[in-house]
Formats: sequence, structure tokens, C-alpha cells
Amino acid sequence: MKKLKNIILTLFVVILASFSFSACDFFVLQNGRSGVVYAVYQMNVSEDYNVLLQRKEATKDRMKNYLISLGFTQNTIAIEGEDRLRVEVATDGDQYAVKRLLKDMGEPSDFSIRLDSIYGEDIGITGRNITALRGYFDSVFETYFVRIFLDSVGTTRFANATLPKNFERLISFVSITGGIEQEISRPRIQTHITNGRIIISGFESEIEMNRFINQIISGQFETRLTLIETGARGGRER
Repeated sequence: MKKLKNIILTLFVVILASFSFSACDFFVLQNGRSGVVYAVYQMNVSEDYNVLLQRKEATKDRMKNYLISLGFTQNTIAIEGEDRLRVEVATDGDQYAVKRLLKDMGEPSDFSIRLDSIYGEDIGITGRNITALRGYFDSVFETYFVRIFLDSVGTTRFANATLPKNFERLISFVSITGGIEQEISRPRIQTHITNGRIIISGFESEIEMNRFINQIISGQFETRLTLIETGARGGRER
């Protein structure tokens, strides 16, 4: 991040959208209008075989469900060999944007919240405590922000971190990718937040915001993914 933006933490009541997931058969290109963007990932295979098999299948399912939630209903995901995951996404839109999405998924991130600074006390919330992320654009302030929804454990820990005794202290939101820590924003605590909903600002573009969301989602997968290759066939790249 080139610039950190301080914001006031406030309470939000958000109604979560629900998605209906369904399996998708292999697709074919129709009338030459659509294209297919693909990616091949390496999966972490340093685990017991039976446990790994379950984790690979779970990763495959979660990737499919995430793509469907983004509107990419025509997708094919297959496990190849012992440690490869192949993803194909049909699109008649911006192939470059889909490539960027698939690249992000191959660079998973962890998440951390710390008091005072990036080097401060870790309050014990990770990406595993996140149940949903939603990106938005605020047309009034012309800024991008992400709403994070925490599970019950994360909600309790965040409520403890934002108790009145900590008012005016800074709180640092950090992403960790490949061992490199990056501070996203560092607002000042001014509200006791007990509903497990967090607003993170400080994103300079929609691409940057989406990258953060995609990488945190990928970091929650049961098996870590590393991008090996990506490409496209048919259609056009805008």
C-alpha cells in the first residue's frame, strides 16, 4: 500500500446474500463468442495421503463454489495427478480480469489483526475466522473498502480488542503473502464493535481491493495453491 488511510470503526448491519451452488459439466464454446481462461496450480502434498485426498477434494469444491458466487457458473475444475489442480472458466467478457482472478488465487494470503502497529500485539484473528468478505466502492468519499464478517471466535476476540479501555489506540490490519507482511490500514479504535463486522479501507483501486479478497479466500482453502501457468483460448482478451 502506498498510503494508509485512517477510518473510524463503526457498526454495520448487513444482510448476507445466499448462493445456490450446483455442479457444472464440461462446457463447449458456442458460436465462437465465448473464450476459456485456464490455470494450473500445484497443491501442497506434504500430508498423509488419506487426509490429503479429502483436503484436495474440499479445495476443488471451494474453488468451484467461489467462482460460481462471482457469476462464473461455467467452470470446470479437475485434480490432475497427485498434486495438480486445473481450473477452466468460460467467459464472453474480460479475459484479462479472469486471468488476474486466477493468478490471485495462486498467491494465497493469511490475515492478522494487531494492536498499535504491524509489530504490535496479535489479537488472535486469522483468515480462518473470516466467514465472508464483500468489496464496495463509496462514491461519496471515492474510496474502495471491504466488509469482513467474523465467526463467533473472531467476533469475541475483536470485541475484546475494541473495548473502551482501548479507545484511541491504533489497530493494524495485515495481510501475509509468501511470508511478506503488508499493512492494509491502521485506523484508530473509537467504537466497541461486538457484531463481528469490520470495515477495512485504504485500497487505492478496485484491482487492489479484489486482489486482497481473492488472496484471503484462497488462503482459507484446505490445500495451499501455487500458480504454475495460466492462459486462454478462444474469445478475446480486452
